[in-house]
Amino acid sequence: KSLSYMNILLTSVSNASNLEAMIYKEPLVALDLGLLVHSQIDEYGLSFPQHRFVTEIAPGANIMGNEDRLRQLLANLMNNAIEHSHLQSPITVRLSQKQGLAELSVRNQGVRLPIEKEKMFDLFVSLRDAGHWKSDNLGLGLYLVKLIAEGHGGWVRADDLPGLDGAVFTVGIPLLTG
Repeated sequence: KSLSYMNILLTSVSNASNLEAMIYKEPLVALDLGLLVHSQIDEYGLSFPQHRFVTEIAPGANIMGNEDRLRQLLANLMNNAIEHSHLQSPITVRLSQKQGLAELSVRNQGVRLPIEKEKMFDLFVSLRDAGHWKSDNLGLGLYLVKLIAEGHGGWVRADDLPGLDGAVFTVGIPLLTG
């Protein structure tokens, strides 16, 4: 069991290092983030029929992006929301445009965020309590979200749901201008 864990850890370190090296070198192309988000959420609806997904997608969120990396970013946010949500509550995915940014948010009711929210985006950090920790969680998912967002000239943040247990993760990526 220890050897298996070490193999997973070493593979994860290698993958994270490779992604860090590649993220800023990969070509970005003009794309409609709304279309990408819609297609991904449709796939999640089929893969996770026990969950309810709600989308609020503003049209025309055109950005310069790498489609594969953005799919990876959304997958990590969605997997995080699914893992920490109550089955009976919806997972809401919003895409809006504010002050020159496409803002993508994934919101779920469920587990509250830890006090030190900003540390969740660090490499190999998992701030789960013992009851929610899994041996295959190496603290890579949210780190990759941060890395991909920054590689697109953007940012990510995590906030508690106002008045409810749960979280909303928001990614901002610059819109195409002109």
